[in-house]
Amino acid sequence: MRALRSRVAAVAAAGVVLVSAGACSADEPSFCDAARSYEETVRASTESLTRDEAADAFAQDAEAMREVTAPDALSADWDRVTTTASDVADALADGDDGTELLLDDDYQASFSAVTEHVENSCD
Repeated sequence: MRALRSRVAAVAAAGVVLVSAGACSADEPSFCDAARSYEETVRASTESLTRDEAADAFAQDAEAMREVTAPDALSADWDRVTTTASDVADALADGDDGTELLLDDDYQASFSAVTEHVENSCD
């Protein structure tokens, strides 16, 4: 788990900088809340969660994220982030650390697009 924490720390740091702590706008509260919850899971997986706890947290976030409709401009990015969250949960449950999934360039671009939207559009 230590390897996961150190290798994913850069991913979490980027999300921490981009995601603000304010409330969401009225037109997309579920999206903002789900995006923030996922960002917190990524951060916690590098700081304090055991492998099993991280697997459960990623799985729960992925399930919640599937029920949220992203803004149209972010639909593909949201799908990518949601799929990756589910894949990381599976990898962790299977004994892998999921790092390669979180460091994938396409995922990183999608994660950045989502977190930038949250910072710029969620109050």
